[in-house]
Amino acid sequence: MGFEPSMERHKGETRTASEHESIRLDLMPGEQVLDLQRAVYADGKVVAYSYDVIPIKTLDAQMLERMGQGSVFEVFETIGITPARALAELHAVFSQEIAWGPQKPEQGLFLLLDQIHFDKDGKPFMYSKSYFVEGRFQFVILRTR
Repeated sequence: MGFEPSMERHKGETRTASEHESIRLDLMPGEQVLDLQRAVYADGKVVAYSYDVIPIKTLDAQMLERMGQGSVFEVFETIGITPARALAELHAVFSQEIAWGPQKPEQGLFLLLDQIHFDKDGKPFMYSKSYFVEGRFQFVILRTR
């Protein structure tokens, strides 16, 4: 869309995956994940708040630190994980708890893109909830048969 994209890491910590996350990521109970929260910018304006859950079993300490500093997909590519498809759901959300920082929208309206990312072998490698700020981003959907 011609905007300059950027990201800002808000949080990045390891923890045990929830039952909901374990099911989506095909993890065993008790497996550790990286809980990554980022603000997504277009020309310096926040357009979305991203909450990503990434299994850490394939990541070393350097990769964990790099996650959220730029494109997470570039980090995945360094270990041979390339996104092939994603299963996504869209939901309208109203909440004052999602956003943070000086550009936090007052109205609390978001379009949630709730998705599981899969590699070329069909294995899930990341579960994301991206909350797009109402009025700051436009989706165009092309449906074919």
